[in-house]
Amino acid sequence: MTGASRGIGRSIALDLAQQGYCVGLLARTLEDLNSLAEEIEQLGSQAIIVPADVRDASAVHHAVKTFIKKAGKIDLLVNNAGILKEGCSNISPEDFADLIQTNLVGAVSVIQAVLPSMKEADSGAIINLISRSGKAAYPQVGGYSASKFGFYGYNEALFKELADTGIRVSAICPSFTNTEMAQGLKDLSPEEMIQPEDVVKTLRYLLSLSKGASIKEITLTCQKHVARTLEA
Repeated sequence: MTGASRGIGRSIALDLAQQGYCVGLLARTLEDLNSLAEEIEQLGSQAIIVPADVRDASAVHHAVKTFIKKAGKIDLLVNNAGILKEGCSNISPEDFADLIQTNLVGAVSVIQAVLPSMKEADSGAIINLISRSGKAAYPQVGGYSASKFGFYGYNEALFKELADTGIRVSAICPSFTNTEMAQGLKDLSPEEMIQPEDVVKTLRYLLSLSKGASIKEITLTCQKHVARTLEA
């Protein structure tokens, strides 16, 4: 579970623990990971902390090897780590590079790290948390959209590449979600946004499907945002 320490990632990690998963927690903030691990252990499940920055491919591969050594294998990857920076034509080269390195290159590095274990078992699921901004570009966050469009394209290619294996690949693309990342959004109240629990339920649905069924993507749209866009 990448980006596990807060927001959607934290909610998913706790839900997976309630389902009995041994949850590998990968994020940059060790203090937050320790706190989450304590909650997971209180639920009666095991948490393995593997702190890493997804922008550091060698650190990611080391973290995955550490998890496999302790847990034995990887059944599920929830690829959730991501950052948001505003700007389009005015975005700084540094901010744009950070978006690409985190939201695209970092996400791919995690997939490449876990795939050998899944291929050896010929089973597993890769769930990529992308964004509605990976399907529809918004000028206020043009750089962010570019990074997510890339991730969305990679998800589709991987879905097709692994179609003849026992590994399923799916993307969840939520619109405005009530997390820290959406704080300060003026057009929608927290209650009008998608809730992290909605994403959790979507993941549960994907994992409940039979081995013969696969879904390339599910898009969660914020209903009030759609209505106000139509009014405009």
